Amino acid sequence: MVSPWRRRARWREPAIASFDYADLDRAITDGRREGFVTLVGDPKGRLVGATIAAAGAGESIAELAAWIASGAKLDRVSQTVHAYPTLSEGPSRAADERLRARYAAPRTQRLARGALRVLSLVDRPR
Repeated sequence: MVSPWRRRARWREPAIASFDYADLDRAITDGRREGFVTLVGDPKGRLVGATIAAAGAGESIAELAAWIASGAKLDRVSQTVHAYPTLSEGPSRAADERLRARYAAPRTQRLARGALRVLSLVDRPR
């Protein structure tokens, strides 16, 4: 088995997703806004690590450990539905931020604009 450190050295740029609990609705209502969650993914987007330093971290980290064990991608964490408002919503909000950054990248926007132009020129059946 390849050590995690050696594997990490091969990654040019891991997928990092972070979210600050100061922006989490439940943390705001509880008055416990300090803390953060960071998710680490490999270059293919699979979740390989996580850190939670916030209130309720013990409940959220177990779910993330299960995602890591199953080889789930960060996208999957983003799609997970949590009760609202809860502190366990933090990791999925971090994954949401990662997806938002990926799809808001200039290259992705240019490709989408080009595809939309082509679709607008295609003759659609009436």
